[in-house]
Amino acid sequence: MIKAVCFDVAGVMTHPIGAAFMQQINAAGLQITDLANSSLMSFSAAGDGDVPAHRLERGELTLEEFFALLSPSDRASRPLMDPASRYFVPGVFEPHEGMHAFVREVRDAGLRTALITNSVVEWVPWWDRLLPADVQFHETVHSCKVGLRKPNAAIYYHALVRLGVEPGEALYLDDFEAMVEGARDVGMQAVHVLDHDQAIAEARALLDLG
Repeated sequence: MIKAVCFDVAGVMTHPIGAAFMQQINAAGLQITDLANSSLMSFSAAGDGDVPAHRLERGELTLEEFFALLSPSDRASRPLMDPASRYFVPGVFEPHEGMHAFVREVRDAGLRTALITNSVVEWVPWWDRLLPADVQFHETVHSCKVGLRKPNAAIYYHALVRLGVEPGEALYLDDFEAMVEGARDVGMQAVHVLDHDQAIAEARALLDLG
């Protein structure tokens, strides 16, 4: 029996993030081909290593320290990651009201809830504004605050301990396949959020919320 449901933020509690990225890339006058091999791509990559993006998300670097490590070819992507920039991508993420309603449904059913998200200290205020205003998650696990990053198994176990549930008693929703597989590898059930309505329907079926 599932006792807890865990959610990512960007791409799950928000509308799909691809359109937001393209909006800001175009507004900044950049080309997607210029960013194909940039540090920006490391944020969504599988694995958990020592590249600057992963260290940033584990809270080992400040955002300014991260920017200082960017190669000349990477620096074009800085406006997309800088909260002070008009091209800051999370600044145009939009909450997904259907997923917010689902979180309320889960809470009303008596299940525990948590956020498990890779985030950056300087970006947390933007993450917070994307969450349901009337819902307090039981646990919030930001990678930059706990020093652990998805898809490292340790961050999922950390959240499970805080929730007081076993892996098989938890469901996780994420829009990146590597993070979904990371949850499954520790024994959690997981839903890959590609289409929000479909993902919510799949999760509701798993939770028997018919």
